[in-house]
Amino acid sequence: MRFTCLLLLIATALCSTAQFKNQNEILAKYSSGNYTVYRNDQGKLDKVNKLWPITINKTSGKDAAGNDLVESILVKRAGVVDELFVPDLKEQPGYFSYDANKLIFFNDYAAYYKQTSNDGAVTYDVLYEFIPEGGSSKSLKAATEDIASYRSATLNNQTTTRTVIAQNKEANEAKEREENSTKGKAVKSIAYQPVDIPEKLGLMSKLKFGVVATLDNGAQMKTKNLGGKSEFEDCYIIEAPGCTFSDGVLEVGLNGDAFPNDEIVLTIKNKNNPAQSITQRITLNYESPFFTYSSGSNGSYGYNGSSGSGFCPVGNGKPGDNGKNGQDGGNISIKIKETKHKKTGATIYQYEIFKSRESTTTRFKSTATADINIICSGGNGGDAGNGGDGGNSNKCGQGNGANGGNGGNGGRGGNVTITKASAGIDVSFLKINNRGGTGGKAGKGGRGALSGSSGMQGSNASNGELNITTGAVNFNW
Repeated sequence: MRFTCLLLLIATALCSTAQFKNQNEILAKYSSGNYTVYRNDQGKLDKVNKLWPITINKTSGKDAAGNDLVESILVKRAGVVDELFVPDLKEQPGYFSYDANKLIFFNDYAAYYKQTSNDGAVTYDVLYEFIPEGGSSKSLKAATEDIASYRSATLNNQTTTRTVIAQNKEANEAKEREENSTKGKAVKSIAYQPVDIPEKLGLMSKLKFGVVATLDNGAQMKTKNLGGKSEFEDCYIIEAPGCTFSDGVLEVGLNGDAFPNDEIVLTIKNKNNPAQSITQRITLNYESPFFTYSSGSNGSYGYNGSSGSGFCPVGNGKPGDNGKNGQDGGNISIKIKETKHKKTGATIYQYEIFKSRESTTTRFKSTATADINIICSGGNGGDAGNGGDGGNSNKCGQGNGANGGNGGNGGRGGNVTITKASAGIDVSFLKINNRGGTGGKAGKGGRGALSGSSGMQGSNASNGELNITTGAVNFNW
């Protein structure tokens, strides 16, 4: 019933204004062929010697008034260059467009034009007029008025139509989603199917998979990422401790204690029959790259000083602001020990990383060949503002320039402390960046009767310390 009402609304909207004819209706009396062309040559119409071929491509579909739908219009500009114009709204077109060019057909001619907007004012620049057999050209002024009047009527008529079409599209999409969901279906089984599983699979990795539901009659329903039409949210409940899931993408979390057996435990349930479920176990190899940050933020830039007034008496320039200091990097403590992979038996590393500024602890695992990045560099100092120039007047001379500001100092790199469970653990594969930030640039002095002085360059900060010790490392996970 709802769809019948929507179709009636479309028909009502399309026919709501008797005086308005959409392009489908107007083009009913036009045919493909060679058209006489008039060109806008510096504000006057000149007839072009060569006829231009125009092809009107229609579909077998009909609009609400019974007119053939116009799919596209091919204009061979100068008889050589193909320009394919398409309707703005197929069910009720108000114009056809090709790049920035537009085309509107009237009762006895067609206008080829460009539309520009400036501060809300719309301008129509007629470039060509196409005249069919029995038609006649219009003055540029008359053609412009025709376009403006027709475009206004188009907008008024299309507003309701677009709303109804959007509602109809939404209803059709909802109907299609329900048809392709497991709701009300006799599902015999569901199956996991990998789509993109990275070779280096560890914490913070992303893997993609789809689901195939087989019905009692043998038919299969696949999720969209497998080429089907089923939506995950309509069909399945996805559970994977330590992971997040969205539309076929499973993202492994940051903390390794969520994976006690070094594997992802993925459970897929039929949303419309939760008792029907499967479990897929995916082994983590801990080869994925890992990044942790506790870097200092950069200092903000100083503003330039304003120039002095040029009126008598002339003013001096204002000094430039100092750049702000960069923030120090945060300190990071790392505990590391060797352990065995629960599934493969391979030797891997187990870590706890504590970031003092954030007061957070991260637990994760990796191999010795994984790309592990510990970043706690200091922020760079902000550049200083330049001093303002002195005001200048032919009558009163020039004021003094102001001094430039001082660049901000860089922030110190954070300290990194590594505690190894045994002296034999080689931690050289850890990539640690705890460099100090660079100082900001000095501001330049302003020009004037007396020029201002440049400020001072900000100081580069020292790198953080790296301390590696061996001691007791005990984890409770």
